[in-house]
Amino acid sequence: MTGERCGPGQELPLAGCAPPPPDTLPAVSGFNEFYREHHAEFLRFAMHYGARHLDLEAMVAEAWARAYARWPVITHPRPWLYRVLTNMINDAGRAAQQTQPANDPLATGGRKPSWTSAVAMPGTEWAARVSEIGQALQRLPGQQRAAVLLDYQGLSRPEIAAALGCCTATVRVHLHHGRARLKKLLG
Repeated sequence: MTGERCGPGQELPLAGCAPPPPDTLPAVSGFNEFYREHHAEFLRFAMHYGARHLDLEAMVAEAWARAYARWPVITHPRPWLYRVLTNMINDAGRAAQQTQPANDPLATGGRKPSWTSAVAMPGTEWAARVSEIGQALQRLPGQQRAAVLLDYQGLSRPEIAAALGCCTATVRVHLHHGRARLKKLLG
């Protein structure tokens, strides 16, 4: 099924359903506009949340393809897409940890892999600080990191809760602990 285009309501295989460019999609109420408005936002989130060795652009494209296929039944698309993307990145990260080939020069020798941000540095004067912030973000537990990044993206507490699959009180706890740990890590 590789390369097949999927339409609204069609079930997607786990991989291989390439999303068509948004301008060529059949009119699905609101999807094209939502895609144009939020695509860059989700790509930025993936780049901050995921690991450099993962194919994050492909994961974002797959998340959009899944959203398109289920668009008629998605009531809150922004948190739904964040949740799908976060789950895809987490699953790929776990799979990558389990499938390192022997004699891999990037293998960590039994240590946990070092997750780093794939975001390009904005300039030489900020490079060290941006790198330090990216490393500190990667040291946060996954739920705290996701909560802090989604809050930074401007999502409301209920939207973050929907994206993370928890209640708003838990989101507040993740934000509190995540920010406190960032403050401690960044000095």
